[in-house]
Amino acid sequence: INCLGFPFLILGTGGSTLVRADGSPKYSMICMLTGAFINLILNPLFVFVMDWGIAGSASATVIGQVVSGLMVAGYLRKFKTLPLSKNDLLPNWERSRLISALGAASCFNQFAIMVVQITLNNTLTHYGADSIYGSEIPLACSGIITKVNMIYFSIIIGLSQGLQPIVSFNYGAKKYGRVIEAYRLTLLIGTVVSIIAFACFQLFPRQIIGFFGKGSEAYYQFAEEYFKIYLFFTFLDCIQPISSNFFTSIGKATKGIVLSLTRQIIFLLPLIVILPLFYGINGVMYAGMTADFAAAVLAAYLGWREVQLMRSWMKADK
Repeated sequence: INCLGFPFLILGTGGSTLVRADGSPKYSMICMLTGAFINLILNPLFVFVMDWGIAGSASATVIGQVVSGLMVAGYLRKFKTLPLSKNDLLPNWERSRLISALGAASCFNQFAIMVVQITLNNTLTHYGADSIYGSEIPLACSGIITKVNMIYFSIIIGLSQGLQPIVSFNYGAKKYGRVIEAYRLTLLIGTVVSIIAFACFQLFPRQIIGFFGKGSEAYYQFAEEYFKIYLFFTFLDCIQPISSNFFTSIGKATKGIVLSLTRQIIFLLPLIVILPLFYGINGVMYAGMTADFAAAVLAAYLGWREVQLMRSWMKADK
């Protein structure tokens, strides 16, 4: 059932970016929120009232995706920046290559998340079986905490995507001061959001995990440790995704791709495999915090170097 919505999901997700770039960020947001709101309303109706079960949940998701996709399609017929014709929808391989290069960072990042999640689940199950928690508690807690962390991370991704058109336009116009200011401001806001998330994860882990149901004392104990150790460097987590999107926005796709892979593939994946060999189930937690710190340091260094380069260009123009 979910597969039926894929074309509309692609149209809604990709098309909303075009809508935002056309100068209509509010309508882009409305398209996404409308689909989500429809899904939110129809899910309990189909599942509980009409007793459709999991098929009802999938159907609600697809209907929301269809509505969002159609709203975007309707906007594209009235594109403000330039008129769109049927010929514009035909593939242009050179432009497709350039677009793919710029989008590769996000693509690799999503692929990396999938690979890491598979490895993480298997590692938690294997080493959890040898711990006091058993194989089920670590897997359950990890799944819940990953979803909670994604709520925070979605805000950071939104900030990085909002940065992209501003940086791209001003970089192309050689207004490097505006580029630096936009990058700095996005990092500042991202850091504030990250510090708030860090405080919640460190101070209220038991309360957060409690929203998802009750469990044994071992369940709460592992969840608390996972929140406090695995997500310890949450206050630095905004630097890597924002910097990755920043480099993609200024046409330096290679650096964007490298940064998108740092936390998940280059640092986290090897650490998830190696550290549990020495520290057991706790090695997974240490792997997360170590990867976060290393990725943030590298992103901050590369971003700082790029800012210094643009500042030297500004001095040369004077």
